Amino acid sequence: MYAAAGAGAPGAGTESINGLTTDGTTVYWTYTRGPGGASQLMGVVGGGTNLYNSTGNSYGAITEVGGTLYWIGAGRMGTFELSMPAAGGTPAGGKLSPITAIADDGAEYYLTNGTNILSCSNGTTTCSTFVASATGNIVAAGAFLYWTEPSGIMRCAAGITCGGASTVSGASTPTGLAVDSTNVYWLDGGGLHQAPIGGGSPTTLVAGANGVGPAGNDGAFVYWAGQNTVYRAHVGTAGAQATPIANSQFGVTNIIVDPADIYWNVSTTAIMRLPK
Repeated sequence: MYAAAGAGAPGAGTESINGLTTDGTTVYWTYTRGPGGASQLMGVVGGGTNLYNSTGNSYGAITEVGGTLYWIGAGRMGTFELSMPAAGGTPAGGKLSPITAIADDGAEYYLTNGTNILSCSNGTTTCSTFVASATGNIVAAGAFLYWTEPSGIMRCAAGITCGGASTVSGASTPTGLAVDSTNVYWLDGGGLHQAPIGGGSPTTLVAGANGVGPAGNDGAFVYWAGQNTVYRAHVGTAGAQATPIANSQFGVTNIIVDPADIYWNVSTTAIMRLPK
């Protein structure tokens, strides 16, 4: 176990880990604790140290870039984004309702609101429509933003607006999305797949694979969770074996990878770590 959710935070009661990210050195996550309403505690943790907490809302997906954390919050007045130095501090942000996903490319952060992907310059709360899409999966990688549509994987050059989206690969209602310097990876009803980031025919790595992810990849393996087991498969190998790396992992909702380890959360409100 890496650390308990909300370590260093006050309060007690039902708790959930909602977002998980890493800068390659430190792991950050958001948590929500308590019965709900005005007394519900939420916070952000970095490397096991509580960086910020407050009451009355809930926190969700989180990302880090350039020493700044960006995450999604929700309360009675709607959904909003917040940002804060990765070392801690007082969050700043604005209301942008609703929001379901967040990504950052170092210059802009991107949000999904159920109708559009929005682009917002880092350090501001002023956003504009990047591209029309109802996706819940967005990944900023290199000079592009990638996202899922019901019929495929899309990408567009990063920036304030999308000058023209292109299809990376066809897919059937893809879920989860991971990107490295060579490929994109996703799960759908047919299993775990990859395709070149510039576009091309997909390769089915593991037929029938399903579950959470793929949200972790390191160029050699892709990691995902299904049926309470964390798996990995070799990149670039059609019909690759789904190799279990951790069993009895209940309630996994996030998987991330850094240069040395794989991390995921479980329903016991813990972050698990496994060396590669």
